[in-house]
Amino acid sequence: MLPNPAIHSASCHVVLAEGCCRNAEPDLDPLENIDVLLRPRSDVPAMIRNGELCHALVIAAFALLE
Repeated sequence: MLPNPAIHSASCHVVLAEGCCRNAEPDLDPLENIDVLLRPRSDVPAMIRNGELCHALVIAAFALLE
């Protein structure tokens, strides 16, 4: 995908990794503050409708999955 081809040539690649599982807690740098939330894929349409997922590239990635 080209996120904004009108002003730059950056591209965004989407990868589907199946069969993954968490085997350790994230090893964050001291200043990182990241929460990892695991949600079933079936929740995604409602998350898009209610605005919980609102980033266009994330929504496009899920559209490609379907």
